[in-house]
Amino acid sequence: MLAFDRFFTSVHLMETLKFPAVGTCIKTRKDVPNFATKLSKRGEAEFLVTKNGTLCARWLDSKEVMMLSNCHEAKYTKVNRTMKDGSKEEFECPVAIEFYNKIMGGVDLADQMANVYELDRKSCKWWKKVFFRLLMSAVVNSWIAYCELKHRKTPLLDFIVPLAEALMASGKLNAQYQRHRGTGRPSKTSRSLLNVCDHLPVTNKNTTAVP
Repeated sequence: MLAFDRFFTSVHLMETLKFPAVGTCIKTRKDVPNFATKLSKRGEAEFLVTKNGTLCARWLDSKEVMMLSNCHEAKYTKVNRTMKDGSKEEFECPVAIEFYNKIMGGVDLADQMANVYELDRKSCKWWKKVFFRLLMSAVVNSWIAYCELKHRKTPLLDFIVPLAEALMASGKLNAQYQRHRGTGRPSKTSRSLLNVCDHLPVTNKNTTAVP
């Protein structure tokens, strides 16, 4: 069974894939059935089927969820949802959506953890976003492995800070080079950049307090 989030899911994918699959979907995507009515009450659901048999289910939870499946039927199951006051209440839910929530928990949790301390920078270069995303995914995976090896739950922030300091220290050791300005005789302003990657605050004895 394959599961996708809405970035990947499409009617064409579901109808050409040779494996059972389910995934959340964007309602404006090509060939997605058009629902005429609007869901108004939490727990309400509606089903439509494409001409090739792909099931499209939508369900109103805290917000509307749309799902495509090539292996589920238009059936309901019972799920417990948390209300605003913290209490639990039972609702009917399409089987396809309940199944998706059950098997996609690990992927959603990994995305959530990778976004807790975002490293992304504002840039028009797509490869930078990819780099920072892969870097943070690697950090989260390393944190999970560290907690398993140490048999204790270390907060993610307590893992990231020493890791960042160690990376900066490693970069500082490998970044000692001379900056030369112009050609010919070396200038007095030439200096060794010993503090590359060391962006930590330092204490200055000449600093005065601002009232």
